[in-house]
Amino acid sequence: MKHAKLWVSLLCLFSCVIALLVATSRQNIKDSTLSYIQSNHQNLEIFAEEIMKSGTAPSAYNGWDVTYYPEAGMIQFDVRTDGFTTSSTYEGFYYSHNDVPHGFHGADIEFQRNGIGWEWTDPTGDNYAYTEQIIKKWYWFEVHF
Repeated sequence: MKHAKLWVSLLCLFSCVIALLVATSRQNIKDSTLSYIQSNHQNLEIFAEEIMKSGTAPSAYNGWDVTYYPEAGMIQFDVRTDGFTTSSTYEGFYYSHNDVPHGFHGADIEFQRNGIGWEWTDPTGDNYAYTEQIIKKWYWFEVHF
């Protein structure tokens, strides 16, 4: 009985440590990405303008997947993806030509203001999106499906 309690306690402690590491890692990804954008926004702006002029985007930039959504005037950079099709999380940033928040993949959704950003929650399910402006025309996003 003592060994069972010890194993349960160790398992709980291990789970808490893993959860803390995941939460810290996510914040570090966001913080380092925001810092990169603020330090390199001029090069990113040139990159975005070239994509919009040519109408096509390379598949990657700085190791991030890049997708251009011309109908929205949006260029999306996927920094982190996690999960499976029915339970996925995406984080990244995007360029908004008109300097307005956009939904994931340029989707036209109605955001509600939330603190320094905007959020959207699917009324029929558990889908969620959050975006916030980093600097003029550049936004961070998090999406959960």
